Amino acid sequence: MRHPSNRLDTALIILIGILISVLTYLYVFEAYAFNDSFYTKHFNALKVNEIVGISTTDLEKVTYELVTYINTGAGDIHVTATLDGKEIEYFNAKEQAHLNDIKNLIRKARKIRNILLGITGTLGVLALYRMRKTWVRFSQILLSTFISSFITLIILGILYQSDFDMAFRKFHELLFYNDLWLLNPAKDRLLQMMPLEFFMIFTVYCLGTLFLINAGFLLIYLVIQWRSKRKKHMFT
Repeated sequence: MRHPSNRLDTALIILIGILISVLTYLYVFEAYAFNDSFYTKHFNALKVNEIVGISTTDLEKVTYELVTYINTGAGDIHVTATLDGKEIEYFNAKEQAHLNDIKNLIRKARKIRNILLGITGTLGVLALYRMRKTWVRFSQILLSTFISSFITLIILGILYQSDFDMAFRKFHELLFYNDLWLLNPAKDRLLQMMPLEFFMIFTVYCLGTLFLINAGFLLIYLVIQWRSKRKKHMFT
C-alpha cells in the first residue's frame, strides 16, 4: 500500500503540472495576441489593406490602437482612417461594443491567471520543501506538465484539422454572453481585418510554440533522469 506521504507528493506533481500547463497556454496566447508585429506581418500576407481599402500606414495605425485597447484599454477604438478619400471612424458601434467585451474578457482572464500563478507558486514551494532531497522526484512536475499539455494539444489539433470554423464558433459562444461577435464580413471592417484564415494562422503559431516549450520541458526532465541514473551507476 502506498504511503500517504507519497500519495500527497504524486497529487502535488499532477496538480502543479496541470497548473503550469494552463499558465503556459495563457502566456503564449498573450505573447501573440498583443504583438503588433505579428498582426502587421500577417495582415500584409493576407493583403488586408487591399481587402479593406485603406493604406498600409492607416492599417498599422488602426492595428496599434486595436491591440493597445484590448491589452490595456489605452487604445482609441474611435480611431479614424481614410477610405475612398474620406476620413471616417474605422470601427462601427457594434464592433466597438465587441472590442469592449474582449477587453473585459482579457482583464478577467488576467485576474484568473494571477490567482493560478499564486496557487502554483505556493504549491511549488510546498513540493520543493517536501521533495528537496529527491530532485529526480521533483522533476516529475516537468513530465506532468508535458503530459497535460500534450493531451490538450492533441485535442486542439484534432479540432483544428476537423472543423476549425465550428470550434471557433463554439469558443465564442462559450466566452461571450451576447451575439456581438457575429459580424458581417460585407460591412464590418474588424472581420475584414481578421478573417478566419488569420485566426487559423494565430492558432498554428500558438500550438507550435506550445509544442516547442513542452518539448523543452520533456527534454529537461529526461536529462535530469539520465544524469541521476548515470550518477547511480558511477557509485555502484
